[in-house]
Amino acid sequence: MNLRIVSLSPAATEMIVALGYADALVARAAACDFPEVIQSLPIYDPSHVIAHDLLITDGPCSDDHSHSPKVLQLNAEDMGDVWNNVREVARFLGDEDRGHHLVFKLQQKQAHVAAGALDHPPGVVFLDGLSPLQAAGRWMPELIEMASGDNLIGLMGEASQVIEAETLMAAQPEILIISPQGYTLEALREAMPTLQKLAGWNELPAVKKGQVYLADSTSFFGRPGPRLVESLEMLGEMLHPATFDFGHEGKNWERLTP
Repeated sequence: MNLRIVSLSPAATEMIVALGYADALVARAAACDFPEVIQSLPIYDPSHVIAHDLLITDGPCSDDHSHSPKVLQLNAEDMGDVWNNVREVARFLGDEDRGHHLVFKLQQKQAHVAAGALDHPPGVVFLDGLSPLQAAGRWMPELIEMASGDNLIGLMGEASQVIEAETLMAAQPEILIISPQGYTLEALREAMPTLQKLAGWNELPAVKKGQVYLADSTSFFGRPGPRLVESLEMLGEMLHPATFDFGHEGKNWERLTP
């Protein structure tokens, strides 16, 4: 198959490679930074014509895409959407069977974490924004529940919820995960002192128990592609360290040191 694809979606780029069609990619968005095999591809510039058959985006379509023979616009609000997107990309590649196989394989990995569920899940708050504070929605509440956590703020399938500091304090999470979009772990460490100055911070059960975790959202939790399964593994490590060790700690997430 000689399909030529421009991908402006980091998640779709990862799907294409996971499906075995990295060679079909001819250009990418700058944000498409994984896996390494695609990093030599040119950055797409709509002002310069590049021959392609399909453009994939997860943003609104624009006039800049009008010269593309086909445009596939992806959207994901929950895990069901993510799996449907994998199947849709595979369908456009002309390989639906491979799409179904990849989804099955990823869901099997999910099931492994879900099998470690506890009867009394800890209360979890997942912040994906710091200024203002935001409690994660969309697929994150679903992943937290899969990892046997009780998601205290934020609704599945809905946008992240802007909250006041008082709402966070009132929730009294046993586990607090901080993973704002656009922050590397290094940048997140530097931003933490401001959060730690919030009134009531030291009284949070998560703080008292040393269960405040910093995580890479740009590559994992915030990207609705195949690595959401690795994100679930990371949640398993945070919520149930005695049960799970997938090797993510220290690389993709870390415990906040006092």
